[in-house]
Amino acid sequence: MSIMRISHLMLVVGATVGAFSLSLAFGAFPQISAAAEKAKAKYLAALEKAQQKYSEEAEQLFAEHLRDLEAVLETETKAGRLEVAVAVRDEIQRLRMEGPSVFAEAPPTSLRQAIARLTGTWHVVFPSGAIRVYVVDAKGNVSFPAEKRVAKLKGQPRELLVDFEDGKLERWTLADGRLFCEHWDPKTDFGKKPPALISVGAKVKP
Repeated sequence: MSIMRISHLMLVVGATVGAFSLSLAFGAFPQISAAAEKAKAKYLAALEKAQQKYSEEAEQLFAEHLRDLEAVLETETKAGRLEVAVAVRDEIQRLRMEGPSVFAEAPPTSLRQAIARLTGTWHVVFPSGAIRVYVVDAKGNVSFPAEKRVAKLKGQPRELLVDFEDGKLERWTLADGRLFCEHWDPKTDFGKKPPALISVGAKVKP
C-alpha cells in the first residue's frame, strides 16, 4: 500500500467529484521483472518500518492531545463556560472513536490480516451518489447482493483485487477506516490506464 497513492485517493475523492486523475503505484502492472520485484520488496519493507515508527509516535502524540483537551475541558467546566465545555467534550469523544489520523495503523502484512480488517458490511458511495452494499466474510468472499454476484479477494495485502466476472475490476485500499475502491471498466484497462472512477465505503456492520 503506497502512502502517496492513498493520500492521492483521499485528495481526489475529497476535492473533486467526477474528475479523477490518479498516478499508478507499485503493483499496478501485473508482470514485472525479478529485479523490479526485489526493488519493490525492499521498498515495502522499508515503508513498513517507517509506518510502524509513525504509528508509535502518532499514538503518543494522540494520547498527549487527548490529555491536553481533557485539561481544557476541566478548566472550561470549572469556569462555568458550559457550551464550550460540551463542544470540547464532544471533540474528545469523536477523537476516541476515530483514533489517530490516517496511517497510524501499520499496513497488513498478510492476505489473512487484510481480510480480517475488511470483514463486515460496507456501504460504498459512488460519485453519482449511488450506494452499493458489499458484504465481506472471514474467508475473503465478497457478496454484491443487489446483483447477486460473488467475488473472492485476491492479490497482495496492500492491494486487493475484486473481480465479479462482469468484465470489470476493482482494487480496494483500506485507510483511516474508509474503503477506497478504484474501478476499471473494462478490466483489461487495469495496469494500463487510471481507474474510470473511485468510490468510497464505510463499514456499517462488523
